[in-house]
Amino acid sequence: MFMAWRAITVAMSTINDDLAELNGGLQSDVNSNFAHIEQGLQTNPYGPATNFVHQPPDHLIQLVTERSTKSSDGHVNKGSTNGSELNKRTTSLDPDVVVVHGESGAKAVDEVSAWSGTSLHPPQLKIIQKSIVPDLAWTSILDIAAQGKQHPLDETRLVEAARNDDFKRIPLILFTSETSSGNPKSCPRTIDSISRNPASQAEGVFSPASRTNLRVIVASLRLAVWAAGGCAVMCDPAAGVVAQIAAIRDYGANFMVFIPTIILAMFADAEFKNLDVSHMTKVVMGGDTITRSMFKVAQEKFSKATIANGQTEGDGMCHSHGRWLRPGRLAMITENGVIYILGRMKDIIKRAGVPITPAALVSCIWSFTGATSSVLACPHTVLGREPLVVVQDLNGKTEDGIREDCLRMFANHYALAPVVSFKQLGLTTFPLNATVRSRSQNCSHVSN
Repeated sequence: MFMAWRAITVAMSTINDDLAELNGGLQSDVNSNFAHIEQGLQTNPYGPATNFVHQPPDHLIQLVTERSTKSSDGHVNKGSTNGSELNKRTTSLDPDVVVVHGESGAKAVDEVSAWSGTSLHPPQLKIIQKSIVPDLAWTSILDIAAQGKQHPLDETRLVEAARNDDFKRIPLILFTSETSSGNPKSCPRTIDSISRNPASQAEGVFSPASRTNLRVIVASLRLAVWAAGGCAVMCDPAAGVVAQIAAIRDYGANFMVFIPTIILAMFADAEFKNLDVSHMTKVVMGGDTITRSMFKVAQEKFSKATIANGQTEGDGMCHSHGRWLRPGRLAMITENGVIYILGRMKDIIKRAGVPITPAALVSCIWSFTGATSSVLACPHTVLGREPLVVVQDLNGKTEDGIREDCLRMFANHYALAPVVSFKQLGLTTFPLNATVRSRSQNCSHVSN
């Protein structure tokens, strides 16, 4: 579920106590991913769908050639025999359909020993892309097309079936970026989960966008852009802030997703100061702790945009007899109906039995020092655990000053263990993973 709705209202009705206190409106009647793409196609039939700004048109061909050459060299150096990789692949995949380019590929498939002397069954369909087939066991693309012409499908029934998919079907299993535990976890995504997301993100107008290329969210968020008839601008992950600024300046991106490390670095970049962001309509932040102070800064920088945060890793748990969804996050709602997601339940630090939310301390330290920080659970023989703070820069403040400010804000229950800075640990930035998110696990090892 995505904790950022277009219309969030606080239901104050006392007539029915079973009503949810949050009302995001009726769900969309769009029942499949196909229907979302069809909707976008009808909205903007001749517009681009994806713009890979950092890749040439022949990028994929070059990449395949480069990687296949390296793979071949590696197999030769390891003493692999010719055909051994194909043998291994077919054994693990046990395919029903095999497609090859030409005669040499067909011969290699026929010679695979995995289909003789094992329990594997031969492929039910073997397709060769060239028109000349080596024997009757193979068929060509032209033959398949000719057979299809003789037995036409009912296009109306086919499209209708695509528009009404099975809600419980799992088309994607994605993996997180191992930021907290050090191990990625799988996130099965159902059709229901994915198809509801574009509805919650809908702008109602053509919406070019720039997306952070993260494994878990990119599928859902790009579908939301396509459903609106928009174009997803895919930036170079290695370019960081430069790419994000270029997406706004050169490609007119008006709907962007940020993680804290990127958006803070962009605000600090000299080029951002003179950047025209008046066309930005929505900014979504996620992937790590989003503090109230960060919200405030983002609203100041993108003054005409709606600022939201949320999580899209998987379905929420709907308790039909209660009033809440349980996505595993701790959140709060203000009197004005604004939701703040404070962090994951598993990240809560219990000091002498009192739960401490790391996000609250991160926000407090940000306000006091103007620096980002990470709050970790430090073992204690009497208290169980206590919060240890790793701060990027003291910015003229002292460790005692940070502790005193946190005590002033939260009282003695939030007393900190020693506060350490990057300089003390010999760091210049937080340990990051491939998606530029902080790895608290690594930060904990360094501080220990």
